[in-house]
Amino acid sequence: MKHYTVKEAAILLSKSEETIRRWLRKGDVFPNVQYNSDKEGWKIPAADIFLLSKPTINEQPKTNNQTLTVSQVASRLGKSEETIKRWLRSGQQFPNAYKNSDV
Repeated sequence: MKHYTVKEAAILLSKSEETIRRWLRKGDVFPNVQYNSDKEGWKIPAADIFLLSKPTINEQPKTNNQTLTVSQVASRLGKSEETIKRWLRSGQQFPNAYKNSDV
């Protein structure tokens, strides 16, 4: 199962890293989170992120969707562009992603 760091979760949920850390300290937002005392730190399962990112019935859709390039996503997540492209090809990490051109 795919896990995300605090930084990655913040980007995916459009929240600050401090908000994610506060939720982790609270202990009831991410039911399946794991903490590795080595340098890995918090490991937030993709399923927990997915549950929080699903819109509720009363939530209005966002009208100003921001589209990011592969290089922008890579920079924000601290990953290589090739990693982001691999995630895109797998189709599991960015369900709303689309190809804008053949370039």
